[in-house]
Amino acid sequence: DGLRRGERGRLQGEYPISLRPENTARHRVITEEGRFLAHAMGHRVHARVDGARLPVGLISLVFTDPAARGRGLASRCVEACAQALADEGLALALLWTDRPSLYRRLGFHEVGRERLFGVEARHVRRAWTDDACDLDVRPFEKADLAALETLYAARTIRAERERGALGALIGGPGVDALVAHDDEGPRGYAALGRGDDFRGIVHEWAGDADAVLACLEGFVRERRCVGLLGGPRNEGPLPALLRASCAPHENPFALARVLDPDVLLRASTAHLAGIDGLSVRRAGPDRVAWSARGHHLEVSEADFLRLILGGPEAPDTRTLGELVTEQERALLAASWPWPLYLWGFDSI
Repeated sequence: DGLRRGERGRLQGEYPISLRPENTARHRVITEEGRFLAHAMGHRVHARVDGARLPVGLISLVFTDPAARGRGLASRCVEACAQALADEGLALALLWTDRPSLYRRLGFHEVGRERLFGVEARHVRRAWTDDACDLDVRPFEKADLAALETLYAARTIRAERERGALGALIGGPGVDALVAHDDEGPRGYAALGRGDDFRGIVHEWAGDADAVLACLEGFVRERRCVGLLGGPRNEGPLPALLRASCAPHENPFALARVLDPDVLLRASTAHLAGIDGLSVRRAGPDRVAWSARGHHLEVSEADFLRLILGGPEAPDTRTLGELVTEQERALLAASWPWPLYLWGFDSI
């Protein structure tokens, strides 16, 4: 009632995967005399980046009854969710908010990079090729689902999804999805909108660049301008849009808190095997300890995250100082910042 103005069933429609009954153990609720006061939910996903697999916890649906605010109840629920996710062996807890200061004191820091493009018809006309004009664009149909799941699974940065999950997500309230077809079937798709969170924004897309651009053309024909979310890499339609002078607005990807620094380090570093004995461990609240060759170095969690995932400031491998050689530092710099990204259907 509090998050969706009393529209019963609305949240269930927006979160059909994470709100399934078998996930109830990840809810954390505070009650008082039988009355619900505060809530937060933790949800587990596996993120893939270039084949590396990272177990990640997402924290969402944080809410406090307005009459009970100012007592730290939501913070307690978030903390309990983070602890439950840590107990499952996950590497990171991620969340999204328009009030980042509320979560910084709970150990969450801005990480990564996300770009929002404002796409107009003129950008699409400049960006697409003759091949895009020949595609047939039409609304999503259930018969498209298997092909779209294959297109999504081909992304180098994505979340793992069980079979059929995309159908439940794309059928949620406020979602408008277009699919571009050629004679052999779907070549790409784009999903615009989701509940209250992505109005007017294409937050997930997959397939070849021309197909996604053809879907964007279908959206802007009706709306004049749509937002397009993209991750840190120039892939899919992004290079063509950049060439068409569609300049993005850059933001941090999410707020993150380290749950297991070693899992994050090993997933994100393709060159770790070539570096003698490099390891990390938690050294206390908001501190991470690096070790190698008998040397030790403590850094803040914010610096650790900035080094591996990037963020508002550029990462600096010189932080590692005497722990690694110049050659090893070059190997690490080739891995970081690791372009972790979760698309809209998975990121809230």
